[in-house]
Amino acid sequence: MESERWTLFRSHYGFDAFYCMPGEDGAHEKGGVEQEGGRFRRAHLVPVPDVASLEELNARLTTIDEAEDERMLRGKLTTVGFNFRIEQDELAPLPAEDFECGITLTPKVERTSRITVRQCYYSVPARFIGQRVRVLLRGDELLVFNKRELVARHPRLTLRGGCRDVLFHQPGRGGHRNPRGRGRRPGPRAGGRQGRSSALGRGERRTGAVAAPTTGRSARGPAPTAVGGPL
Repeated sequence: MESERWTLFRSHYGFDAFYCMPGEDGAHEKGGVEQEGGRFRRAHLVPVPDVASLEELNARLTTIDEAEDERMLRGKLTTVGFNFRIEQDELAPLPAEDFECGITLTPKVERTSRITVRQCYYSVPARFIGQRVRVLLRGDELLVFNKRELVARHPRLTLRGGCRDVLFHQPGRGGHRNPRGRGRRPGPRAGGRQGRSSALGRGERRTGAVAAPTTGRSARGPAPTAVGGPL
């Protein structure tokens, strides 16, 4: 059964989904995909990249992706990038707006002027203590809203008990324009190279590498520690 978010995602981009047979009968239906994933990992991600943020990792993947365009498969006379450019004309245009992969939460602001999201702690302006705020949790960042106003923005923490405090929150800082999308853009074709290797984009499926958070403990969670600058 498809999840609601997945149904919305494929409806937004206009494609149908089909699935392998379950169990042993379908174990070998996508061997080519598994093999290519393993080749890419062995060629470019071993040893595991040492990066400070998801942005740095995605930038590295973009560079790798561009180099892969010049690769020529065995038995072929043209490169991967050339073949893609030929196929691109057969693809439908991308929607004008990105799909928002983040999820919405409504945590309550504690007396420490923090919210707790996925067992991590993030500061918000002190005027919201005791109130509930709306949070947009993406794979790489967390945005806090008071109605439509952006009041705090943090990189997402991934270690349990992690904490990020900012002493001075500036409303609206960070250029976030729309909690449901990130503005309009030109219309490259679906499946285009734009963002293709950014597997660690803004979805909830992130597994990885962000800057190590500052941690500490008190009766209600980590002790307040100023980290970073104003949002």
